[in-house]
Amino acid sequence: MRGVESRERLASKAVLDVVRGEKPWRELRDYGIGIRLVGSDVKVLADAVAPVKATAADTARGWLRLSGDASALREWARVLHGAVSIVELDFNADPESDNLLDALWRVAFGERITEEMNTTARKVLMKK
Repeated sequence: MRGVESRERLASKAVLDVVRGEKPWRELRDYGIGIRLVGSDVKVLADAVAPVKATAADTARGWLRLSGDASALREWARVLHGAVSIVELDFNADPESDNLLDALWRVAFGERITEEMNTTARKVLMKK
C-alpha cells in the first residue's frame, strides 16, 4: 500500500506543480496522468487520482510564470479549466479571485490575453 500512496502523493504534487506553472502539463504522463486536447475538449486519462485543490494564489503563480508565452498560457488555461477530474479550483469568494477565474475561462476559450488579466493575477498574489 505504501507504494500506491507514495505514487498518488507524487502525482498530486505534480498536478499542483502544473497549476503553479512549475512543470509543463505534458509531464503529468510521467505520473500516470494522460491529458489530450481534442478540439475544445480536454480528455484526462488517469489512474485513480483524487482532484487536487488549487487556490487562486496557486493559479495566479502559474499564470504569471506562463504569461510570457501566450500559446503555453492558453494550453495551460485549457488544461486547468477542463481537467476537473484532477484539478479542483478552490478560490475564495472575492472580486480578484473571481476575475482570475473569469480570465482563465476566457483564455481557455480563445479570447485574447490582456495586460488587465496579468494585473489580476498579480493582485491575487499581493493579497496572499
